Amino acid sequence: MPGLHPIVRFSLLFLGLMIARAVVAQTAHGATKPSNTSFEELDTRIRQAEQRGDYPASAEIRMEKAGALLAQRRYDEALSVYRDNMAFCEKNGLPDAAAKSRDALAEMLRMRGNNREALALFQKSQVFYQNNGHASEYASGLSKIGAIFLHLGELDSTQLYLQRSLALKEQAGDSATLTHPLNYLSQFYQRLGDWDKALFYQLRAVSLKKMQNDSSGLAGQLVLVANIFAAQKNWPKTEEYAREAYQLAEQLHLRLYKARALTLLAATRQAQGHPEQAIGFQEEAVVLLRQSKSGDLTNELLELAELYEQNGRKTESAPLLEEAYSLAIQADDQALLAKTELALGELAIQNGQWQIAQDWLEKSLANAQRGQSGNLTAETYRAFSNLYERKGQADKALDFLQKYFALKDTLLNESQLQATRELETRYQLKEKEAAIRLLNAAAELQALRLRDARRRQWVLAGGLLALGLVAGLAFYGIRLKQRSNRNLAEKNAQIVRSLEEKELLLREIHHRVKNNLQVISSLLKLQSAHLSADARQALNEGRNRVHSMALIHQDLYRDEGNLTAIDAGAYIGKLTDSLFRAYNIRPEKITLHTDIDPILLDVDTAVPLGLILNELISNALKHAFQQREHGRLEVRLKQQGEHLLLHVGDDGPGMPADTFDTGKTAPSFGAQLVGMLTEKLGGRLRVSQGNGNNVELTITQFKLAPPYE
Repeated sequence: MPGLHPIVRFSLLFLGLMIARAVVAQTAHGATKPSNTSFEELDTRIRQAEQRGDYPASAEIRMEKAGALLAQRRYDEALSVYRDNMAFCEKNGLPDAAAKSRDALAEMLRMRGNNREALALFQKSQVFYQNNGHASEYASGLSKIGAIFLHLGELDSTQLYLQRSLALKEQAGDSATLTHPLNYLSQFYQRLGDWDKALFYQLRAVSLKKMQNDSSGLAGQLVLVANIFAAQKNWPKTEEYAREAYQLAEQLHLRLYKARALTLLAATRQAQGHPEQAIGFQEEAVVLLRQSKSGDLTNELLELAELYEQNGRKTESAPLLEEAYSLAIQADDQALLAKTELALGELAIQNGQWQIAQDWLEKSLANAQRGQSGNLTAETYRAFSNLYERKGQADKALDFLQKYFALKDTLLNESQLQATRELETRYQLKEKEAAIRLLNAAAELQALRLRDARRRQWVLAGGLLALGLVAGLAFYGIRLKQRSNRNLAEKNAQIVRSLEEKELLLREIHHRVKNNLQVISSLLKLQSAHLSADARQALNEGRNRVHSMALIHQDLYRDEGNLTAIDAGAYIGKLTDSLFRAYNIRPEKITLHTDIDPILLDVDTAVPLGLILNELISNALKHAFQQREHGRLEVRLKQQGEHLLLHVGDDGPGMPADTFDTGKTAPSFGAQLVGMLTEKLGGRLRVSQGNGNNVELTITQFKLAPPYE
C-alpha cells in the first residue's frame, strides 16, 4: 500500500486481519483441519450431488471445501475452489450462491492485495443485491468497496461508499457489522490527518462492542484506538489503551491481540527512552505470535532484530533475521523478502562480510523491483553505496548513491502529488460540509417564511396579537441573522485554513528544491575528487551556479511572508559572500562596494539574474586580482523607470568588449550562459574598460513581486 502513513497501513492490515478471521471462521465452520480423506469425501459428495442434479447442494459443499482449505492456510487452493464454484453457480442458474462465492473470492483477493479484481467482483455482486432486495448484503458490500478505494487512494469514492454503508446499517439496525464502516471511516480520516474524526469513529466502534458484550471484538478495537494515539506520538494515551487491550486479551486468551498490544507498548517504551523494556515487550509479542501461528510474525521479528541492533546486541539479531527470511519465503511475499534480505545484507556489511552482503543485497534489489516497491529499491541502492564505500570502491559507491537520490526524488514527487490530492480532498470535504450547513440554514429560513405566512393570518385577527407576533418575528430575525453571520465567518475561516495549508505545501516544495540542489552540489563535489585540475575547476564552477539557485529557494521557504518574492539586496549579499568563500578571497584583499535598490524580484527574474551575477563576479574573482595585493569590486542594481540596470565593475585589466556577444561563439561556457540569459531577460549588455573592467546589463523584461500584506 504505497503512499500510506505507516500507522494507517498497520491499522488497515490489522483491521483486515480481524475481518478475515471472521470470514474464515464463518466459511470454515465445521470443517477445521480435515485430513486428506476428508477432502476426498468432500469431492465424492460433490460428484454425487451433481449426478442427482442437486446443484445447490454441490455449490454448498464446494464452499465447505474452500473453507476447510482456508482453515489449513492453503490459500491458493481455496482461491481456485472459489473461482470454480462461482463459474459453476453462474452456469447452472444459482445467482444467490454465485454472489456468495464471488464475495468470498473478492475478500481473499482484497486481503492478498489484488484490489482491482476484488473491486470488480464486489461491484458485480452489488448490482445483484440491489436488484433483488438483499439490503443487508448490499450495505456490507458498500463498506468493502469503500475499503478498497481507501487502499487505492481514491478518497472521494471512499467517503461516498462508507458513509452510505453506515447510513443503511444504522437505518436497518444492523449492529452486528456496523463496526466495519466505522473502522474504515476512522482509517479514512487518519489518511487525511483529521485525527479528531478518526478517533470519533473508532470510539463509536468501541462503544458498540461494549454494548454488544463482544469482549473479543472489543480487544481488537482498543488496539486500533491505541494505534491512533501512537500515530500522534501521544505515548501516555497509547499505553493506556494498549494496556487495556492487553489485559482483556489475556483474560480471553487471545494471543494475536495480546501481541499487537505488546508491540504498541514496545514502541511506547522505545520512544520514552527505555530500550530494555521495549525489547522485553517485543520479545513477548514474538513468542505469542509463534504460539498462535497467526498474524504478521515476519515483521515482528524484523522489529525485534532492529531493537537488538540499536541497543548493541547485534549477535542476537542474526537468528531472528534468518527466521524472518524463512517465513517470508513460505509466504512468497516479495516485499517481505526484499525487506528481510536488505536487513541481512546490512548486517553482513557491519560484520565486514562483503561478498555475503553483496549476495543478499542483489536478492533484495531483485525482489523489490519485482514487487514494484520504490522505497525498498531506494534503500537497497543506499545499502549498495555503503557497501562499496566500505570496500574503497568510490566509483561504484557514487553510482549507487546517484541512483538512490534519483529514485528518492521520483518518490518524493509522487508523494507530493499524493499530498496535494489529499489536501484538495480535505478542502473539498470541508466545502461540502459548509454547503450542507448553508442548505440546512436555507431550509430553516424557508420554514420560517411558511410559519410567518401563517402568523400574518393571525395578525389580521387582532391588533394586540399582531404586535406581539411582530416583536417575536423581529427578535427571531435578529437571531437568524446572527446565526447566518456565524456560518459565514466559519466558512471564511475554513477558506483561510485551506490557503494556509497550500502555502505550507508551497513552502515545503521550495525546501525540497533547495535540498535537491544541495544534493546535486554534494554529488559534484564528490565526483571532483577523482578528476583532473581543469575538470575539477569546471565542476566547482557548476557547483557555484547550482548554489546561486539554491539560495533563492532557501530564502523563499524561510521567508514567513511572500513565497514568490526575492529581496534583491539580501540575495546579492549572500551570493557574493558565498563566492568569496568559494574562491578563498580574504576580505582585506578585495574591497566590495554594493549599491542595491530595495527591490522585490519575482522568482522567474531572480533565477536568471542570479546566474548572470554568479558568472560576472566569478570571472572578476578569477581574473581581475591575480598577483595583486589589493583590489576593488563593485556591484550595483538600480531600477530606472521600466528598466533594471545591473553593473559589475572591478579595477582589473579588463576583458574583450565582445566577450558576451551572442552573435558569435562565446569563448567559454560561462560567457555563453550570460549571453543566453541576457536574451531571456530582453537585456542589452555592454563591456567597457575605463578605469578597469565594467559590465553593464540593461534589463527590459523583468517581473517585480508584489509586497506581502
